[in-house]
Amino acid sequence: MENQLELRPYQLEGIKVLTSSGRHLLADTMGLGKTVTVLKSIDELDAYPALIVATKNALGVWESEINKWLGKQAVVYSGPPHQRVEAWEDFVTHHIPFVITNYAFVEEITRRKLQWPTIVADEIHLAGLLNRKTVTFERFKQLKSRYLFLVTGSPIRRNPADLWAPLHLLNPKQFDSYWQYVNKYCVTIKTPFGIEIESRPKDVKEFRRMAHQYMLRRTKEQVAADLPPKIRSAIPLEMTAKQRKLYTQLAEELIAESDGEFIIASNQLSAITKLRQLLVSPLLLNVNDRGAALEALPELVESEFSEGNSIAIFTPYRAAVNLIADELSKLPKDIRPDFIGKILGTLSYSEIADVARRFQAAKTYKKVMVCTIKSSTSFTIHDASAAYFVGYEWDFNQNEQAEDRLHRIGQKKTVRCYYIMHKDSLDDRVMEVISTKKAGANIMLKPEHLLPERYQKLFKIDR
Repeated sequence: MENQLELRPYQLEGIKVLTSSGRHLLADTMGLGKTVTVLKSIDELDAYPALIVATKNALGVWESEINKWLGKQAVVYSGPPHQRVEAWEDFVTHHIPFVITNYAFVEEITRRKLQWPTIVADEIHLAGLLNRKTVTFERFKQLKSRYLFLVTGSPIRRNPADLWAPLHLLNPKQFDSYWQYVNKYCVTIKTPFGIEIESRPKDVKEFRRMAHQYMLRRTKEQVAADLPPKIRSAIPLEMTAKQRKLYTQLAEELIAESDGEFIIASNQLSAITKLRQLLVSPLLLNVNDRGAALEALPELVESEFSEGNSIAIFTPYRAAVNLIADELSKLPKDIRPDFIGKILGTLSYSEIADVARRFQAAKTYKKVMVCTIKSSTSFTIHDASAAYFVGYEWDFNQNEQAEDRLHRIGQKKTVRCYYIMHKDSLDDRVMEVISTKKAGANIMLKPEHLLPERYQKLFKIDR
């Protein structure tokens, strides 16, 4: 059955690159339709059966896209043992062209079948495939295939060494030694704790030239001119009086007292975690105070609904999802959402897909999706155009991935991403860390002409 759905020019270009290479890293920024590009490449090569390994949240997306774009069947190899057995029997008996599984079952799949014409590894930055020391990386090295497509919107998270593990999977002969790679491309510093690798490569131009042979990366600025812009803004808030008192006590003394109850941090790391929870809402620490962020929600929701905008709210904590959803359900009737969706990592892939589908299908602008940031992978909610972060992760890739659940093909409005920032708090330090990491990755990945002028000199060094 020929599919008449239209591909964009850059996706057609991606198919040419992937089919001619056969083993490639597709690293387009999030929201550009990497899934479709990979599927069409597999179909062009007629390289079946294909094994697709993805995060749990993405299983339903791959299954849906295979049916939508190729009109083919797939079995999902996941769930309890009896379901996996049934899925494998279905695959073998009916010669189904796709097996979709999550990373937890890579070893089990390897025992069942060692040789695949095509293997796809999705969201490799979340699966541990940017780290040569992970169990997932070791397991993946056991899988054999003629064609291998690695997929991620975040190919570098810390420094140029992140790229060695995926490059080794793509071309183990060329990239057989990690330390040879590091010595050639990375700036290293000896410290009392060992060798530290800086966030930018020795030679930016040479690193890019090498990476270009194995990695295809396009940004939204380059190829999706019709996609509305995305804007980030901070919302500064003053903590509530009780919140401020607890925050100060915990930061200075690692212990805080409220209404006869004590919050105790055993060390600085524990204190940082509790301070972050306190900023999201003191209710997370069993303190009878909603906190500044939850108190600000009614006004923020009312403002968006008055403009006809649907909303997504992201937070690092599972318990905060339920708190926020509960707050929304108690709003006055005139601003209360008609639909409140919740996505957490504890949901199955089919449940996540169903919540996202119902959000998109709800015939009202008065709807809110509340998600944990780490569960914000591989679903689309572009009916929302405003994203509010009540807390955030220290990894800029995870926050950006959450933003891009909204900012993707199909979005019609400017996407506004608001980060709630509490004055005189950890928020300042968190944003500093995020900005530093983001700058390092941009130097290696972002097109030269789109970089800030202060980085241009890195491309003019004659070595």
